[in-house]
Formats: sequence, structure tokens, C-alpha cells
Amino acid sequence: MRQKKLEDAVKIFEYNAKRFPNSANVFDSLAEGYYNSGDKVNALANYQKALKLDPKLDSALQMVKALSN
Repeated sequence: MRQKKLEDAVKIFEYNAKRFPNSANVFDSLAEGYYNSGDKVNALANYQKALKLDPKLDSALQMVKALSN
């Protein structure tokens, strides 16, 4: 994502989510990729998945609040 290759980053994060479906961090990263790509619907859904896996994940909690407004 730092190189602004957002589409590639999202594909990698999607692959990681399939490989590690119990990792809150993976879904947080995927959500961030979607968010930075302008896809707020998928960003919110994946931040919510991250929170379901780790309810104390502050970054996801803050983004769910922001995207729900």
C-alpha cells in the first residue's frame, strides 16, 4: 500500500484472509486496503470481522465507529 499499488495490496490481503481466517490483524489489514481504495462498504465489513475476532482491536473499533456515521 505504501507504493500506492492498492489493487495488488487488496489481492494479497484477500489471499491472507483465506489462509488465516482467525486472524483479526489480517482482516484489519484487508479493511484498510479496501478503505484506502475507496471501498467503504467492504472496509466496514472487514473491520467488523476483525472486531469479532478481537473485540479489543482499537484500530478496527475506531474505524467501525467512523464508517458507521
